Amino acid sequence: MKRVMVSIVIAATALTAALAQAGEKAYVDQAGDSATAPDLRYVVVTDTNGFLAFKIDGTLVPDSTIEIYIDSDRNQSTGDEGDELYVAVYMEGDGKAYYDAERWNGSKWESVSFDVKSQTFSGREEIGFKAADAGLTGSFDFVLRSLKTVADAVESRDRAPDSIVPWTYTLSATASTLARTVLGSPTLVPARPVAGKPLTLRFPARRGAGGAPLTTGAATCTATVKGRPFRGRGSVAGGWATCRLVVPQGSAKTTARGSITVGSGAQAVTKPFSFRIA
Repeated sequence: MKRVMVSIVIAATALTAALAQAGEKAYVDQAGDSATAPDLRYVVVTDTNGFLAFKIDGTLVPDSTIEIYIDSDRNQSTGDEGDELYVAVYMEGDGKAYYDAERWNGSKWESVSFDVKSQTFSGREEIGFKAADAGLTGSFDFVLRSLKTVADAVESRDRAPDSIVPWTYTLSATASTLARTVLGSPTLVPARPVAGKPLTLRFPARRGAGGAPLTTGAATCTATVKGRPFRGRGSVAGGWATCRLVVPQGSAKTTARGSITVGSGAQAVTKPFSFRIA
């Protein structure tokens, strides 16, 4: 699949200070099988205080790319051939490095805006980002790929692991906890609420800013109109947090105000809403 790279220059930000050895796991791949592409010999993955880092034994050269494909739900039947997240660092012919981050939206890849940090060391590339920003929680599968191009054509490539079975990494409890739900603005069905009639409010729900759609979870919602509370029924499915309620009789030409809460305890996220009743 062709992906359009986003031309964002990476500042030479040292990752070392941000990376302790929490949750460290090493993965080994065969060496010497990449021809002119970066040779992906092994990778060490760590997460510290929610910062996920891939320390890759393989160095970018001009006109080359190192890619990370992530299956965030470990389900090959979802995403693009199983993958929901794509992060790449590439070097142009002039030696300048850039990065690209994309998410599968259900039908195509689209750019996402979370911050990716990258640093080149002797024989090693380090690529890192906040797990919450990427919407990652629990365990995920991943594959590394490298490419070397000549005149925009792929000359050689490497894949790690070599087998068709991807590697699996499990985030620490801290990293998973930090991926809090983000709720967007609601859609009302019907668009003009009517007194005495059912109303549904649907909020886009994701894990972290720009993260994966939320597919499960608990939700509650309540509202008031003319000083009288009325409770709705909350649910989470398919990337939406939904509040279903019945607009009270006798409330025409007034404004109702309420909120929906997704999750519980320290991870609970509440989104206020209001609507005018016809």
